[in-house]
Amino acid sequence: MNKLKRSTFLLAVSLTALLSAGCNDKVLFKTEYDCDKGVAQKKSGFILQCLSNANPRSDEEPEDWILYCEDMAKRTFCATVEYKYTYAFNWQFIAKEKLNR
Repeated sequence: MNKLKRSTFLLAVSLTALLSAGCNDKVLFKTEYDCDKGVAQKKSGFILQCLSNANPRSDEEPEDWILYCEDMAKRTFCATVEYKYTYAFNWQFIAKEKLNR
């Protein structure tokens, strides 16, 4: 009987350790574009020029070009910043922190 108690105790401790290990906060790192307010005019001018230079007779839809030009404007005029996102164990958002690297 002593062996059964010890096995039960070890199983309980192992399950407790396993379950508590999964309850830690989860951290994700993501690189994003951080645009200053003064850059908005430059970005909009770039997007309009990009759209006017796009070939209107191509098979591409205009909506695709708008997104493509907007992405190019962000990459051209905005700084890249790395953020740290912290989530609870159930993926509920907790915090967003800007990293200085």
